[in-house]
Amino acid sequence: MKTILYVRTNDLSFDPRAQKEIYSLLSSRQYNVLFLGWNRTPEKGSPIITEDEFPVYGLNVNRILINVYGPWGAGPRKNARPILSFFKNLKKWIKSNSNRFDFAHLVDLPGAYPVFKILKRKKIPFVYDIFDFFPDLRKTNTLLRKLFVSMEKKVTKASAVTIICDEGRRKQISMCHPKQIAIINNAPLSDAFDYRRVLKNTKNRPRFVYVGNLCEERLLPMVLDYFAKNDSVELHIGGVGPLAALAEEYAKKSDNITFYGKLDYNSVLSLEKDCFAFVALYDPSIQNHRYVSSNKFYEAMSLGKKLIMVRNTGSDLYFQEHNMGVLIDPTEESFGQGVETLVKSFTSNDGFSQELINLFQDEFQWSIMGQRLVSIYNQLSQDH
Repeated sequence: MKTILYVRTNDLSFDPRAQKEIYSLLSSRQYNVLFLGWNRTPEKGSPIITEDEFPVYGLNVNRILINVYGPWGAGPRKNARPILSFFKNLKKWIKSNSNRFDFAHLVDLPGAYPVFKILKRKKIPFVYDIFDFFPDLRKTNTLLRKLFVSMEKKVTKASAVTIICDEGRRKQISMCHPKQIAIINNAPLSDAFDYRRVLKNTKNRPRFVYVGNLCEERLLPMVLDYFAKNDSVELHIGGVGPLAALAEEYAKKSDNITFYGKLDYNSVLSLEKDCFAFVALYDPSIQNHRYVSSNKFYEAMSLGKKLIMVRNTGSDLYFQEHNMGVLIDPTEESFGQGVETLVKSFTSNDGFSQELINLFQDEFQWSIMGQRLVSIYNQLSQDH
C-alpha cells in the first residue's frame, strides 16, 4: 500500500475539505495517509514535533504536527517569525522522512512552496491542491502580486496534477499553465453526516446561519449590525478568526444572535440543517472572492436550503440558474432586502427545496468527488 503525505498549514481539526479528502483516500483502502501540519497554539513545553492518531469520519489518520505558536488572526507581520519557523521545520521533516511516503499532496502556496523543490529533487510526485489562489487572497500591490504569481507558476509547473475546487477557477489560474487540472468541488460528506442537536437560544423566528472564518472579508460586521437591529429574525454564527470576539459581544447584547465558537464539521451541518437559510457573503473587491467556491454553497444545496450571496462572487450565474436564493450588493440595505425577500418567499416550507437536494446528489455529492481524487492517485501509481 502506497503512502501519501498531506501537507497543510493547520492542525486538521477545523478543515472540512482536508478531512474529506483524507477520508476518501483512507476509505478507498488503497492508500495510507500521513498528515503534516501546523499546530499554532501548542501547550507550553510541547516538543517541536508531535505525532498522534486523529479521527476523520470514523477512520484514523497519522497526524504529525509542527508546534510553533502563531495565533490565528494576528496577521503576517506579527506572525512572520512563527511562519519562518514553521517553514524551516517543515522542510527539515520532509528531508529527514522522505522514505515514509510515495506521493505528496500539497495544499495552497504556503504549504507547497517551501517544500516542492525538495520533492522534485527526491523525485517524489506531488499533487498541488489550490483551495485558495494566493495572489488573489488579499489586496496586494502589483509588485507583490507578481511575486506570488511567479511562485504559483513554479509550484504548478512542478506538480503532476493541479486540483481546483470549481470550474470557474480555470480562468483564475490560467497564467500558471498546469500540466493537468482536476476539479473537486467543496461538497459536504453527507454520507457520514450524523445529525445531533446543536441549536440553542431560539424562538419562533426565521433562523439564518453562518459558520466559518470570522473575518472582515466575509462582511460580518455588516451582518452582525443588521441582526442586532432586527429582532424578527435570528443569526446563528460560529467559527474562529479575528472577529470571534466581536461576534461573541453581539451575541451577549442581542437575544436573536447566538454565538457557538468553534464547531466540529458534523455539528456545523447539524446546526445548518436546523436553520432557515445560509449567509454566504464575500467581498467582491477581493479578486479571489470572484472565483470563490464556498463550502456553504454546497452545504446549503445538500440540505435543500437557500442562501444570501453577493453578486460577482463565485458561482453566482449557476446560483441564479437554479434559483438557489437571493443575490445582493455588499451593503447593509441590500442585505436587509435580501433577508426580507427570503423570509417572504420561503416561509411556507421553511426554505426547504427537494429540487436543490436532487441537484446536489446528481452532480456534486462527495462520493463523486472522492472517487475523482482516488483516481488521480491511481493514475500516479501507474505512472510511477
